[in-house]
Amino acid sequence: MTTASERARAINAELDARIAAADALNGVVLIGRLTEDAAHWAALSVNTGDELDQYLAWEGYVDLHKEVRNIKPRWTNWRERTAAEWDAAADDLASELDELAAEISWEESRGIY
Repeated sequence: MTTASERARAINAELDARIAAADALNGVVLIGRLTEDAAHWAALSVNTGDELDQYLAWEGYVDLHKEVRNIKPRWTNWRERTAAEWDAAADDLASELDELAAEISWEESRGIY
């Protein structure tokens, strides 16, 4: 079983590869890195790599929920669902956002909005 710090290190290595690839194309890259400090993750009760994936998926869901519904779902807890379930919930929100964008575009094209 990997620790949260080990998983963060692996995620950061993947990010470093993306940064290097973009840099090779003279691109501008703004990517945040995760802390690899075990104490940080322990303070959040995130101890394993799977828990880190779960926590990060939940954070993505929270951010998207805020964008779609204009409120952070503070009633949720990252432990309530698996990473895959949080990802699926975020996909549902992304679909909802796409539908809203299409509706606004349609209204704007007709001078309604």
